[in-house]
Amino acid sequence: MRFHRSSGWVASLPALLFPDVPRSGRLLPILFLPSLFLAAMLVSAVLSSSSLAQTQLINISSGGSIPQFLTRVGDKVFYAAADAGEGFGLYQYDTGSEVGGRIDSPPFVAPPVHLTQAGSLLFFVAEAIDGGEGKELWATNGSTAQEFPIAPGTDGSAITGMAALGSVVILAAQGDTVTGTELWVSDGTSAGTQLLKDIHPSGSSFIQELTTAGSYVFFRADDGTHGSELWRSDGTTSGTQMVADLNPGASGSLPQSIVALGSEVIFGATEPGDGTELWKSDGVTMTQIGDLEPGPSSSFPAGLTEGDGWVYFRARLSSLGEELWRTNGLVADFVKDIHPGVADSDPRYFAAMGGEFFFTADDGVHGPELWKTDGTSGGTVLVEDLVPGPEGDVFLSWIEPHDGFAYFAADAGDGSGRELWRSDGTSPNTERVQDLDPGAGNGAVGPGLSMDAHLYLLAQDGTDTGAELYRTDSTLGNLELVWDPLPQRGSSPEELGYWIDTRGDEHVLAFARTPFYGRELYAIQNLGGEPVSVFLGPDYDGVDGAPEDAEYVLDDGSLYFTVQSDFYGYEPAVATTETDIEIQDTIPGSIGSFPTDLFAMGGDGYYFAIRAFTPAPVFGLFRMDSVDGPSLVHPFESVRPYGPVVVLDGVALFAAHDGAFGTELWRSDGVTTERVRDIYPGPSSSEPDRFVRMGDHVFFTAFHPSSGRELWRTDGTEAGTSIVEDIESGSTGSTPQQLTDGYPFLYFTAVESGGGREVYRATSLGTERLDEIVPGPGSGGPADLEAAGGRLYFSADGSNGSGREPWVATDLATTQLVDLHPGATGSDPADFHSHLGRCYFTADDGLLGRELWRADGTSVALATDAIAPGGASSDPGEFATHGSLLLFAATTEEFGREIWLWEDLGAAGVPDGSGDPVRLVDRLRLAVGSNPARTDIDLRLVTSVAGAPTFQLLDVGGRVVDSFTPGGVERGTHEWTWRLADDLTAPDGVYFVRVELEKEHAVSKIVLIR
Repeated sequence: MRFHRSSGWVASLPALLFPDVPRSGRLLPILFLPSLFLAAMLVSAVLSSSSLAQTQLINISSGGSIPQFLTRVGDKVFYAAADAGEGFGLYQYDTGSEVGGRIDSPPFVAPPVHLTQAGSLLFFVAEAIDGGEGKELWATNGSTAQEFPIAPGTDGSAITGMAALGSVVILAAQGDTVTGTELWVSDGTSAGTQLLKDIHPSGSSFIQELTTAGSYVFFRADDGTHGSELWRSDGTTSGTQMVADLNPGASGSLPQSIVALGSEVIFGATEPGDGTELWKSDGVTMTQIGDLEPGPSSSFPAGLTEGDGWVYFRARLSSLGEELWRTNGLVADFVKDIHPGVADSDPRYFAAMGGEFFFTADDGVHGPELWKTDGTSGGTVLVEDLVPGPEGDVFLSWIEPHDGFAYFAADAGDGSGRELWRSDGTSPNTERVQDLDPGAGNGAVGPGLSMDAHLYLLAQDGTDTGAELYRTDSTLGNLELVWDPLPQRGSSPEELGYWIDTRGDEHVLAFARTPFYGRELYAIQNLGGEPVSVFLGPDYDGVDGAPEDAEYVLDDGSLYFTVQSDFYGYEPAVATTETDIEIQDTIPGSIGSFPTDLFAMGGDGYYFAIRAFTPAPVFGLFRMDSVDGPSLVHPFESVRPYGPVVVLDGVALFAAHDGAFGTELWRSDGVTTERVRDIYPGPSSSEPDRFVRMGDHVFFTAFHPSSGRELWRTDGTEAGTSIVEDIESGSTGSTPQQLTDGYPFLYFTAVESGGGREVYRATSLGTERLDEIVPGPGSGGPADLEAAGGRLYFSADGSNGSGREPWVATDLATTQLVDLHPGATGSDPADFHSHLGRCYFTADDGLLGRELWRADGTSVALATDAIAPGGASSDPGEFATHGSLLLFAATTEEFGREIWLWEDLGAAGVPDGSGDPVRLVDRLRLAVGSNPARTDIDLRLVTSVAGAPTFQLLDVGGRVVDSFTPGGVERGTHEWTWRLADDLTAPDGVYFVRVELEKEHAVSKIVLIR
């Protein structure tokens, strides 16, 4: 049994969002850093005594959805956020109905950026995880999102910015490598997304700083002749023109910090006689507002911010340093020398409110602090010295006016961390809104967005919610979670398996993720009683002990797997029980050998790994030994071998490159390792791939110059290695894919001239094509081939207009099995899995969501809708089988994505799929039995870790109203009755019981009736 890594998503957060959080330089990227996002969310999952029969593996909810780029569109807040185990998505929250939701779109690799409203659409830039088109332009109407690709291929269009002009957006994008970055326009339709003007015909025009003012979008661009100058566009090709060649020659005037003031733009630009100074333009003419530093020297105006008819900015004079200035478009006024002399006060983060501007500055005495100005020297004053002394306030990086106050996130240096503050411009009314994450934790991240009665911002309360969307109003202390789109996200288990160790104990295996421990390999045991889960391999808080490319393989009671630790690096390990684990330190020390392609043979585990890094990486095939450690079986000096590896009669067959004959077919019995056959003679490579064992042969695909890529087979000898059939005669090849063992046939897909990709099978006589799914040159795209009960099941899109549906092939015919989702949409079946002679798969019938179905060759029936009843999708997947047990991962709104177990046996012991699936255990499971409760709360705790649990009773605002510490416990099931405090004055209502034990936690809802 071999398990390959499932596709997943890994995304990095912008460093500027969390500048105070350190990152490891050694480890693979970790999306949610535990030091920032740990703790307990107040969830509404009810676990009463009636639900104790249902258990789950690991109930994770940490890190939060990380809302970013908050953007107002009417009464809605749009923002980018992390999806539950899927990547990133675009979300919206309706401030009127107070209902939020995810925009219908595929998951994205990184947060959508450049959110820009134009007309009734919101445009943004994102890259779909499975789209294969790179970062491209998208638009949404508030419910669904559509992609409008600009650049062909997979590299994306490299959009660097956009601005709205009426109902269209003007954007800088790269359509192809020839055109380079040029000016595009889109109205949210495919036909209306087109190149607006190729400004630099022989190269890239490097468009930047798109800004809308009046009837134009202004920007800077380089046409290859005049250098980087100011341009404008009215949305037409003829109306896209350079405003003026301010600095003749190839350098250009380099317009920068462009900001709109009415129908004009104000900006800094360079002119030969005056240096970089302040200018304005209405799209027709350009005028210098002032030469602040007379002569050819420059004042370098920057940070231009408009408000109340003025533009405030900072500029540097040789006599004053960098200080505060403002302009109304007619004159430039010096406001104040905040840091006297030639030193800089470095004014930043301007925000207009009630005729005044708030900003940060350093006067040389108080450090960087909050200031305000009315435009006069006397009216420019320090608001509050939050951190006394020259060090000043730290991390004050945004200011948002709201309801008569300037809100900002700041660390006042008093041990409370970075929290939300507000000020009306006076010292007495400059105050912390709330210490949302008590202690040194950073509760407020921001930036904020003012909308009607509320200020919305990214924040966290130090509990399990993680970083989510919060809001506040004008009542000091009223800061609340608006909406958590990722409640109870689950552990996202992958690569499920069933292991019986050397003691005979049974385990369910899974890679899963928890908030404190990161991604690890778990073994869930005691399946007949109260299941508990244990780590396999070393664990370090928050470190992925099992990175995304980790794998494992089983053999005769032993488990071979890869693990990452600070001490050993990334290395393989062998386990015979959950406690008897030995790490194979291939390269001594913490570097790691980065093992791949584990396989078991003759009672031993094997793997390919790096065996040295200097002077260049060299590779080898290794054998594991729990006593003596790893040993080198055979060196591979040039290119790392790659799998998969198949064992046939005690011999491993694989593809490898020895540096002399290209990538070819090799064999090893653990003692002798040799090339089987040089299929493509000489140094070129045949690149054997897609190995599948069937009977006494291994089938694979390989390339030969005379036949192209075709189907081959081998018995492990040179004489027994040959092409099965040259399906597509000549050098083109039929490119076989999806090789599937359906003994006595090998099934696969291939392409012949004049036809599309169809299903084939190989026999002892050669190959034959099954009935065409789509006659002629078209293709139904057959996929997910799975043999079960003497039949071949797969998904395909036929020619009858029913969309992608399940199909079945027999000796007699190839037919569509059923039309689960009538119409052209199709049910999109996937994850076909053979179990007890039937074929199980997932599909969406348009009514129940994506659920589990089963087929017996003649009929298809819903296997179960018990996991997520109704129209919600449980999205089953990661199937594994042991006897009558079907293991899989599934998602519920209450618990997120966890492991489920289904014993497919009826009352008479005959497989019939009756009964409901059951979730497996978490590391810490809490249930409250007396619900509603009066004075006593009955507690039941199932734990796979030992220690001293602490229980807290929390109200809906997260405040602790009572606590309970029963003493130390061992692994297993424990029950207590918690007598609430006699003087408890909590009113009747909904509360939460939270338990924490050895960095694990669980939460359950309870109703108190006093």
